[in-house]
Amino acid sequence: MDVEAVLRRSGRCLGCAAVLTGLRAGAHCCSSRCRKRVHRWRTAGTWPRARLLADAWGLKGKDFWRTDPAVFRMMDEHFHFTLDAASAGDDALCPRWLTPEDDGLATSWKAHADGGAVWWNPPYSRDGGGLVTWVEKAVRERTAGVASVGLVPPAPTTKYHQVLHRHAAEIRYPRARLAFRHPDTGRVRKGNREGSMFPILIPGHRGPAVTRYTDEPFSMAVECWLARTSRR
Repeated sequence: MDVEAVLRRSGRCLGCAAVLTGLRAGAHCCSSRCRKRVHRWRTAGTWPRARLLADAWGLKGKDFWRTDPAVFRMMDEHFHFTLDAASAGDDALCPRWLTPEDDGLATSWKAHADGGAVWWNPPYSRDGGGLVTWVEKAVRERTAGVASVGLVPPAPTTKYHQVLHRHAAEIRYPRARLAFRHPDTGRVRKGNREGSMFPILIPGHRGPAVTRYTDEPFSMAVECWLARTSRR
């Protein structure tokens, strides 16, 4: 799936991301101006993906930086995620996903995860709900029986970090700054100025969180949970 498919699926104009209403069946642009834009983008082979998706869902372009699949695999090889709870659709890393249109903050992760673990790398801006809201959602889902792993910046003085410290079983830190994929081109871009952390929330366990580097063994609580789930 690409950004064009995402906009078609959500019934939005391919040129400006406005909701299409009152047009003939099969129309995918709201005006001749938008049709010309789309023709230029198709010819050039590049789309302003971040701008279109930000306009579609009221977010910021920076919210659409993509997780490098190599980073995702660091956790997926252990947790075997079934749901990406904060995807744009064209960048989903799991068999199932929720987009801003589905509203991962309001939708039950448990109902969509099919019994598996959930991955969440949410929008970092307040327009995407704010990181504390996403963290509190992950805590509620943990209480409902859902294991999840997030990818967020470490910021010990923030409320969301302190909530994670109280509720996560473990927080894992990479030893180097992670590279993300450009929101438009999808190419890996180094130069991330912030650190990253992977909070792990598992049912039946509450913090304070144990801290580990990603090349170190998991904590006892996480190891036990992984062992139990691998026997199912």
